[in-house]
Amino acid sequence: MNSASNSNAPDSQLASFFESRPTNITTTTNKANLALLGSRRSLRTSLLFQYALSIAVQSPTSHVVFICHSSRKPSRLPIPAAANSYFSKQPLDRVHIKYVNSNKALRRLLIATPTTDHAVFGAPFSPACIIVDDFSYFFEHARDSVECVRITIAALIQAVVCVRANAGP
Repeated sequence: MNSASNSNAPDSQLASFFESRPTNITTTTNKANLALLGSRRSLRTSLLFQYALSIAVQSPTSHVVFICHSSRKPSRLPIPAAANSYFSKQPLDRVHIKYVNSNKALRRLLIATPTTDHAVFGAPFSPACIIVDDFSYFFEHARDSVECVRITIAALIQAVVCVRANAGP
């Protein structure tokens, strides 16, 4: 796992949160916290979207929330050509893409996760998985303090706790 040399950088804080967790996807359960770090051109978004689809395929009731920055809205879904024939429309319908434009909007969305009104995601469901694409992108401006990153990570942790509680054993 790569981590930045600056301990205050969002990537390094995120890496430190996940570093004690298993990172081998083939041996982890759905209850594992995973971080995928890589350069902007490493096809990270495609890998994350494939992971979201694989979670949605596992069960006809599995919903996934895929959160990304609104300025990075793709012109098409990041599905590799080979996967287009593999995934049917039903799993795609259960991957709910939410575009947010700031770390404040990201926190609001994550904080709303534990509420009983799951309409915040656009449908009445409790997600099986929450994916935040390029978490550090939300904190690239100098005005974003370390405390802001910590509060957002805390909101993410609380959302994960809620998802796990709703998922059952």
